Amino acid sequence: MDELQLVRELLAERAAPRPEVVAGARARTLSGSARPRRRHRAAIRVVLPVSAVTAAVAAAVVTTVILPASPPELGVFQLPAGAAGARVGSAADGKRILLTAARTTAGARPPVTGRYWVSPAVVGNFLRVGPSGGHYVVLEKVSNQQWSSNSPRDSSPDVTQALGVQLASPADLAAWRRAGSPTTWDTGQSTSIADPRGLTSGSLYHLKAGPAPPATGTVLYNRDQTFGVGDKLLSARQLLKLPTDPARLTALLLAGYSPTRGDGGPDSYLFQTVPGILAMPVTPAVRSALYRILAGLPGVHSLGEVRDAGGQQGVAVTLDGGYTHCASRFGASGISWTFSSCVVQQRLVIDPATGLPLAQELRYLRLPPGQTWSPPDGLFSFQLFGTAHWTNSSPPVR
Repeated sequence: MDELQLVRELLAERAAPRPEVVAGARARTLSGSARPRRRHRAAIRVVLPVSAVTAAVAAAVVTTVILPASPPELGVFQLPAGAAGARVGSAADGKRILLTAARTTAGARPPVTGRYWVSPAVVGNFLRVGPSGGHYVVLEKVSNQQWSSNSPRDSSPDVTQALGVQLASPADLAAWRRAGSPTTWDTGQSTSIADPRGLTSGSLYHLKAGPAPPATGTVLYNRDQTFGVGDKLLSARQLLKLPTDPARLTALLLAGYSPTRGDGGPDSYLFQTVPGILAMPVTPAVRSALYRILAGLPGVHSLGEVRDAGGQQGVAVTLDGGYTHCASRFGASGISWTFSSCVVQQRLVIDPATGLPLAQELRYLRLPPGQTWSPPDGLFSFQLFGTAHWTNSSPPVR
């Protein structure tokens, strides 16, 4: 909000000064001989930024108004053009996109190894917060940089940094203002993309507006056993021994799947899990097999060319499914659910030039009757993949 608008809102309910008062004030200002009476200075004692003080004088306000420091005005999230409303295409086109990515990645050269495999990403999760009867939705974003050691002698830090908070829509902005424009919320800040039901793993201690200091939330994992595949934690060396046969690889991945009622089933689990493994230092043959696994899932469709939530352009495939107990909320009393059921679109955006994933996104397609979700295009969680690479540099220290 600009300072002029802030002054207008604060003074909106005051009656305009009488003409003779304005004339007298203007004369005193020009002569510099008169001072405001002490009772006026004591009655209104506020501090304004310099530009707002200038605006107040220019408006010929009789009493000097100095406003108190106001809380930061949170911005409103907007999807980049082309990131919403993509039309679902055919299953045949979806399979073609995935098999093309399989061929592209199979022909890539294995990267030269180093001390650490660095996997950068930006994660965004929309959360419903605020008082009962005055809820609103905020987007909390976090950068997450995983440094996975290639040696059992070194630790593998996971460096996270809060990137700030935005309101999900203009309506949420208005509700946030009605709630007093708070800058902290009684909920954890997630550091990973959600699953289709809205659950995330890992969190910072408390959600607050504004960026955190660099290297906040550094966590040390178990030596070089840093890559989760199925129900196992593997080292970089063990990743190179993963099977390249899609059937054997599928069985290995599904060893980490624990079915629960209304979770979307094993196909949803594979569609959610495979992109993260594509970003690991696996062989080109394994990446190709992972894409062939997705190509064999029934229900996968094409979205064609799209832009992801970060504005990157690629080609996308989707898998839709129904779930129960959706949109988790973490608070002082534990976990609760916003919706009793939902239909979710899982979206994978791929860079056609490299065959590597650009983003994962989750959107609500349908909610129970009478329920709404304010973020644009039903978006509720996303992960933007950076360029993963080997390096001989040392990781940041806390």
